[in-house]
Amino acid sequence: MSLSQLQEVPIAKTVLLVGPPGAGKSTFCHQTVLHNLAVDRAVIFLTTEYGTHEAEALLKERGLITTSTDLLKFVDGYNQTVGLPVTDRPDTLNASSGNLTSIGIAIAKHQRKIGRKGILLVFDSLTSPYLLCGSDIVRFLRLSLSRFAGDGNSVLACFDEGSGKEEDLVGMMSISNGVVNIGIEGDRRVFNVISIL
Repeated sequence: MSLSQLQEVPIAKTVLLVGPPGAGKSTFCHQTVLHNLAVDRAVIFLTTEYGTHEAEALLKERGLITTSTDLLKFVDGYNQTVGLPVTDRPDTLNASSGNLTSIGIAIAKHQRKIGRKGILLVFDSLTSPYLLCGSDIVRFLRLSLSRFAGDGNSVLACFDEGSGKEEDLVGMMSISNGVVNIGIEGDRRVFNVISIL
């Protein structure tokens, strides 16, 4: 399976991208956002490790020409969480990584604004909400993210390997339709596709 095929998350599927910190999960997310925007697929980009302005700057560094509010929406799960000023932009909703309900509401609001199926939700990353909410993230993945995918959309969600209980990671993997493990061998990144159903 090629890298571009991995970035085409199938409709009605949830794919979990797992790897150690620094393995390139966020870079993969940025490339996935750009790849899907290039084929006119609407994307909700949810960040919990950095804010919307940084996300947009990183996307522009990788080739984003313009941010169309029709195709690209942001959920900033970082600024409010750490007590920084929140972004006041028409394409951005703010949520707290420590409040899974607020994240779910923000996703649903963007879904309604976009008003069509086939949306890709890129969730970078589940690690911060997990560290703040613990095992509730497994339930959130099952109830909220799986429902979003089941509505005719797709989800790519990242998680830092080793940042939680092994049974919680196993739970997240069992809920997901696909699991991709990213690692570093020498000076290259290696993708191990565990399953894509």
